[in-house]
Amino acid sequence: MPYYACYICQKLVAPGTTLTLDDLYESSQVQSSFTDYYYLLSDQSIIETALQFLEGERIVRLITDEFAPQLIIRHEDFDTNFDGLLGKRDTVFNRYKLAGEGRASWLHKALENIGEQIKSAQTQTDQEDDDEASSSDDFGEESWAPIPLERTDKLQQTAVEALERTLKELRGDNGYAVAHPEEKAFVQDAIASVTKRLKEDSQISWIYIREFAVKPLMILIARFGKAALGVTASVARDSLFSWLKNKGGGFLDDLFK
Repeated sequence: MPYYACYICQKLVAPGTTLTLDDLYESSQVQSSFTDYYYLLSDQSIIETALQFLEGERIVRLITDEFAPQLIIRHEDFDTNFDGLLGKRDTVFNRYKLAGEGRASWLHKALENIGEQIKSAQTQTDQEDDDEASSSDDFGEESWAPIPLERTDKLQQTAVEALERTLKELRGDNGYAVAHPEEKAFVQDAIASVTKRLKEDSQISWIYIREFAVKPLMILIARFGKAALGVTASVARDSLFSWLKNKGGGFLDDLFK
């Protein structure tokens, strides 16, 4: 996180600078070849954590708007508080200061290495998910059994409302679309689809809920953790579980792995 925080401060050094999350992310784009590029700020959740930290240190101010993107601006005490952070010995901020004229290259290399670690960890996680999926995808004919949908079922209504809240937050998260466009498109389309069916259809299968609700929610939980969207997704998952556990099915525990 402190490396991301240093990068953000680097972009706000000039008085009067204002950024959006999209501006910040796009500014970290690096061309690796004539046609390929990558982003130094490769993890959305770390960006958000760094911004929250800098806001707490009174180095940046975050200005929200009901419809427009959030603004990232210099705090009135930016210079004083950032200098104080740089002066703390044995910290990333202090090492950034000690790098002197070469601090931009020093930070660039550090962010590249962090990106490689994140990519490696994600590859390993994806492989583990594929291995788990290959061993548990076949639940047999029971997985296709229909679940009756009842508009008056309070637990079902709660689950639908939780999914709708998740969908609303997803549609408003432009940073997610910039950082992981295809992932967001998949998750958003899947949750929209299952929400529509739960509201309009008379039945739905266990496997449909797994593929279009549980798996997309787990992607959000893994991606955002304790950030707002991750918490909302966790609530939606738990609401689904509360509803479905009354519907039976011996493979329910496998469904929510």
